[in-house]
Amino acid sequence: MQVFLLHCERWYEVSLSLPLPVIRALSPARHRLLKLQKLRMDLSAPHVIDIFEHAPQLRSFYLPSAFPLPMIKVPWEQLQYCHIGGFVGECLELLRLTPNLEECSVMPSWRFPQLDTHNPVQVSRLRTITIYGDPTHILDKLVAPELHKIFITLPDIPWVATAQLMSLLSRCSLRTLFFFSAGDKFHPSGNDLIQFLRASPTLLELHILGCASLAMNEWFLALFAYSKHSDTLHLVPMLHTMKVQYTPKWFGILEFTNAVRSRMVSDTLKRVEILCVRADGVSESFDSTTLSRLRQLQGDGLNVHVIDGEKEIILTPCIS
Repeated sequence: MQVFLLHCERWYEVSLSLPLPVIRALSPARHRLLKLQKLRMDLSAPHVIDIFEHAPQLRSFYLPSAFPLPMIKVPWEQLQYCHIGGFVGECLELLRLTPNLEECSVMPSWRFPQLDTHNPVQVSRLRTITIYGDPTHILDKLVAPELHKIFITLPDIPWVATAQLMSLLSRCSLRTLFFFSAGDKFHPSGNDLIQFLRASPTLLELHILGCASLAMNEWFLALFAYSKHSDTLHLVPMLHTMKVQYTPKWFGILEFTNAVRSRMVSDTLKRVEILCVRADGVSESFDSTTLSRLRQLQGDGLNVHVIDGEKEIILTPCIS
């Protein structure tokens, strides 16, 4: 640590996973961290740490487990990126300290019931949020008018945040929506996805991965498709990129390709990526009809990528 400290004026990015007595040995670096911009701390027990309280260039802070606020002293108001974890109340309080955040990732604990007693959190510059876990109470309290990207990774727990996400979408202009669900019984429904798309006319990118792809049933794909004869409003008219995860039991690939082709008449959809999943170790190959349809889409000008495991399926038509 003494050798490490000799260079603290030049520290730019620091990642610490150390016992508390060793971290205390870094105390002489206090007030000398003029170039530090990125900090990650993995702490096994809460303790007052003020070594990084004065770091005029610090912009990024990664703290996997939230501790009581007085314990960790950093220049919160400077931060532009932050990763935090802990109970919902702790995450919200940390967000309240960081009014200049532009991007954050949050891991709210879901093991215990959350009390809905916290006031809204204003993060007026926030553009991107990633939530690992139940997003309900985070979405419900977030006031972020500049929010453009939402990434939600849902573990094997029920999805109950439709109303909260709809409320947030009504208060921002979303450009990217990402859903990943780990459980085949815990994901947004097709009706939920349709509601989200109707509330997001500025959406440019849509990612539906993991078991969330189960929501793309026939009803969803019928509404997602473009029809010039339909009286309903064309969903996400600015969409240019779509990424989905596929296995045959999740959704019909031919219905999906038909819906994609119908949207090409608007000349906005540019890229579609399909990640193939192998169920129970059995290789799921596309039949000749599906491959022909995908090649046709590529021939019509769509940038189509089909990824089977680590291998990309080449869709260029064979020359006879």
